[in-house]
Amino acid sequence: MKTEIQQSVGWKKAYSQTSVYNNAVITYISTTNCKLLQTSKSHSEEEKAKYAELKLAAFMAEHKIPHSSMDHLSDLLVDAFPDSNIAKNMKMKHTKLQVIINNVLSDSEKAALIADLKSQKKSVLIDESTDVASTKTMCVVVRYYDPKIGRVVSRLWELIDLFGEENVDHTTIAKRLFEVLIKSFEENCVPLNNIVGFGSDGCNTMMGCNNSVSSRFRQLCLGITIIKCVCHSLHLCSSEGCIELPSECEKLTRNIYNHFKTSSKRQSQLKAFQEFCDAKIHKMLRPAQTRWLSLLAVVERILEQWEALKLYFHDKWLEDHECREIHTEVLLTLSQTTTAATPTPARTELLSTQIKLHKEVAR
Repeated sequence: MKTEIQQSVGWKKAYSQTSVYNNAVITYISTTNCKLLQTSKSHSEEEKAKYAELKLAAFMAEHKIPHSSMDHLSDLLVDAFPDSNIAKNMKMKHTKLQVIINNVLSDSEKAALIADLKSQKKSVLIDESTDVASTKTMCVVVRYYDPKIGRVVSRLWELIDLFGEENVDHTTIAKRLFEVLIKSFEENCVPLNNIVGFGSDGCNTMMGCNNSVSSRFRQLCLGITIIKCVCHSLHLCSSEGCIELPSECEKLTRNIYNHFKTSSKRQSQLKAFQEFCDAKIHKMLRPAQTRWLSLLAVVERILEQWEALKLYFHDKWLEDHECREIHTEVLLTLSQTTTAATPTPARTELLSTQIKLHKEVAR
């Protein structure tokens, strides 16, 4: 038996030294290496394509590009870069784009934000609203110092549905706002002891002395800074002051804008009077319904074009019933004291206060 084993080993040793054996080994190794390289290359190209899809999805989300455009963009990239294997391997339409944004990028950004909030002191800013679907929601924004970029940043935390199917009690609004806010932090293991500030508008639900969101924050986070929205307070003060102004003035600004807004012929005729009066060729501005403190810009534009407007309506008042009414309002305004409508430095400062306040807070 021992002799047979020795003969077998000797035969295999002798065969391993032949050229046939060596060629077979070389062929096997080459084939195996080629397969491994091809597999590795294939995996590498797939990873690059996935990375490109992630970057493209992030770009679409950042710039608010309609997701339906992705159905055509992927084919366009293949045609534009025919020598790119990455473009050929990208298989992303609008459905996949939405999935990547909602389930990949969103989770990744939320995880990074949670990590920052666990280690950094933060302020919480909230506001409630009702969308077009009559769903009452609360927007939560956190503001903190980001050491990676070296400045204070504001990040969206969550958009919370206040009264879903499980929460139908609409009586205790302040309590509900506070509970869902705290719950959103606790579910993500974000500590509450490093909340140093709270900001919101000045309604009683948010800023009341008792049984409000701010009063509950004072009990939970000792030493917290509560800031009421100054812009909202300015809006309330300005709105109350505007009640004492003659309604004819605001009516005149709206009538002048409505007279020119849809008629290119009237705009062209006004342009001729602007050139005659050597006034700037500007369009009339619209008094916005919702924008705070927007009337000053409208009044400034009317005063800038006042001479041209007087000549225009004086020329048209006999042939146009609408112009006759506006012309009467113009004459009525002229008969009153017009210096009160002139923008003073104080009024200009009031208009720009909102921007300055935001700059101060962002420092």
